[in-house]
Amino acid sequence: MGATIGEPPFANVEVPQWQMSFMNTDGYGGIGGPGQVTHNMRQILDLCVKFFVAQRSGKLPPDQLDVEWRGDSALGDGGDAYLDLVGGYYTGGDHVKWGFPMAFATTMIAWSGIEFGNAYAEMGMKLDLFKQVKWATDYFIKAHPEKYVFYAQVGLSELDHAEWVRSEYMTMDRPALSLDENTPGSDVTSETAAALAAAAVLFKDDTDYSNLCLSHAMDLFEFAELYRGEYDENEAFASARQFHPSSEFGDELAWAALWLYYATGKWFIEVLQL
Repeated sequence: MGATIGEPPFANVEVPQWQMSFMNTDGYGGIGGPGQVTHNMRQILDLCVKFFVAQRSGKLPPDQLDVEWRGDSALGDGGDAYLDLVGGYYTGGDHVKWGFPMAFATTMIAWSGIEFGNAYAEMGMKLDLFKQVKWATDYFIKAHPEKYVFYAQVGLSELDHAEWVRSEYMTMDRPALSLDENTPGSDVTSETAAALAAAAVLFKDDTDYSNLCLSHAMDLFEFAELYRGEYDENEAFASARQFHPSSEFGDELAWAALWLYYATGKWFIEVLQL
């Protein structure tokens, strides 16, 4: 099944011409002192946000910031599984949607908003932060259609890398790969549980969406705990062994348990009993 093809906007990208250094002129890289370099952190954060905007997959919203050269892409994702898996992020230079790194990146972005929400607000970027996290969590929720089923990857590297084109022009098949009781992936499901739990904290003022994220996080954590295994041990995820391998899942289980404690005030044994 190929992706929907559309004509993307004209891709004439102007690269910012500016230099920066994170080391003082004394060569020690310390903070303060003579010769300290002052950085425009608002500009740095703005470019970081735009990077994620440029990595969006799916039907793009009108508020693409300054990334107008991107167009809609992969609008057929999930069709082979009779699901809507449109959205999420491309997580590398290719157009495979790898769930493992996407979940970790989402957790870290949400965490930055939890810890430094006031800084985002002062720079007028808190809404942009929410949009970037929600673009991922909306996708994770769609990728979790049943309690013990999670679609951890869309696309195959061997097919994707054989067609080196812009995402808007893709025609290769993009199979949706799932985990279930017989093909578990405690690493990916735990990491996604962590991302959704962190999002539940970040979106605490939106009670309905926060509760939705938390509900999926708890179910994914239960899935990861009850059906243990590394996702790339499953033959369907053979391409992940090369690009996003997993060596164990204990750290992701602990990471998810900590985020669920943050979100609920309950340790993982209690979470499993909820």
